[in-house]
Amino acid sequence: MPAEWEEHEGTIVYWPGRPEQYLYGSASDYSQVTDAFVGLIDIICAFEPVKLGVDPSRVVSAAEKVGKRAELFQIPLDDAWARDAAPTFLVSGAERAAVCWRYTGWGGRFGPIEKDAKAARGVADFLGATPLDTSLALEGGAIHSDGSGTFLTTESVLFDPGRNPGRDRDPLEQELLAIVGGKNLVVLPCGFEGDDTGGHVDVIAAFAPGGVVLTNNCEDSSDPNSLASRKNRKVLSDAGLEIVGVPQPEARFVKGDRLAYSYLNFYILNGAVLYPVFEDKADSYAGGLLREHFPDREIIPFDARPFYLGGGGIHCVTQQIPKI
Repeated sequence: MPAEWEEHEGTIVYWPGRPEQYLYGSASDYSQVTDAFVGLIDIICAFEPVKLGVDPSRVVSAAEKVGKRAELFQIPLDDAWARDAAPTFLVSGAERAAVCWRYTGWGGRFGPIEKDAKAARGVADFLGATPLDTSLALEGGAIHSDGSGTFLTTESVLFDPGRNPGRDRDPLEQELLAIVGGKNLVVLPCGFEGDDTGGHVDVIAAFAPGGVVLTNNCEDSSDPNSLASRKNRKVLSDAGLEIVGVPQPEARFVKGDRLAYSYLNFYILNGAVLYPVFEDKADSYAGGLLREHFPDREIIPFDARPFYLGGGGIHCVTQQIPKI
């Protein structure tokens, strides 16, 4: 599984189809969400092609908004989280394979999922990638690769009884490594407080070139993420990985529920890094850190708050297609 900073053939994005999906907003916020998707696609297409999956019921409206910025393809969809409901791509020489995880709606937390559970195979067919079906329940946002065989994941997702019930830890870890062609798996003990997925790694940690792990650093002792980030850093350190702390944005709540605002949910493009901003005092500092670790790329801030009305961010709505 290539690292995310390796060259892409393009990016998969899914068009949002259900206004009620944005549970932290209201139906009137749907236009704000679609505008955010258009803005995201507008930036991505300046660096690499965008393949936009659209449910047949939304093709006309999506085409009107997106125009020629993306190549539209029809695929039945329930939701717009391409990171999780599109396949995870592997590369071997001139061959591209598409891992089609068993999709459970994040361990049964959300639905409907009937269309999304079949979407990964549809994307594989559209791209002509070899589909690799697996009984392992996981999502793309649950793993992160350094491109050299080391992977990050979290206990709360991999061993979630709603995803992989009754499975012993060691065989489950070995099965994951076998699927993605990995050598080492670092399992972080804690997810992010407020993450609707149950604890995806793409909210708390991400590899950067050179073996560095950028990781969420919460310094507010009253925040549950403070202890969680310390525990995660210890596991990463014990694994011999170099750690760089990235500040956590101020906690924000909607309807009493926390939003999983995190600078680690960035997306790497050919020639750029698109990172989320939240009108937070740490926005610029986070961009500076990314500039240090991706010096050959343009660092582009993007207001990701509309995506979080549905519970996710920039990385959650994108999936890279590695070049072969």
